[in-house]
Amino acid sequence: MSNAFAQLTSTNLPILIINGPSTISTTQVQGTLSIIDNVSGVNTPTDPPAFAGMIGINLRGNTTYPKSSYSIETWSTPTVSLDTAILGFPSENDWVLLSSYEDRSLLRNVLSLRSHDKMGRYAPRLKYCEVIINAQYMGIYTFGEKIKRDSNRVYISNLNTTDNAGPELTGGYIIRIDGNGDSWT
Repeated sequence: MSNAFAQLTSTNLPILIINGPSTISTTQVQGTLSIIDNVSGVNTPTDPPAFAGMIGINLRGNTTYPKSSYSIETWSTPTVSLDTAILGFPSENDWVLLSSYEDRSLLRNVLSLRSHDKMGRYAPRLKYCEVIINAQYMGIYTFGEKIKRDSNRVYISNLNTTDNAGPELTGGYIIRIDGNGDSWT
């Protein structure tokens, strides 16, 4: 860990320390997550963590950048989800760690989502953080909520297979566009 500590001595952002396999791929693998977020607002990688636990982690997204984004799921035991309140967010088990590689200002996602939230619409809550993975300092990321149906996230009804006409069909939908926009799921 000396390499990471040499590059990151202290910060006013929370520090996420992830340990796991040497290679993280699109297949979810087991790891650990420690979050250092001191009340004083000054954090160092050697401080005791405010949160430490088991996670499942995998690459997120369909694009390949030098700085990857990740999906994280908090676990109680391998592959068993554990709802956890992290960094002041409501308790859940699905999280994202966004690199924002294509946005060097690190502002576009956060600014647009906070603006959407201020208009009274749901937007995932996000926080900037410093990230260390397997003792390597990765830089500033955005940690936040994964968009999904949940009473604390996107509060929409779950449609049944028989809800195919009339008032039962109305409600909310989550649409995902991957890659260059040619594929809708």
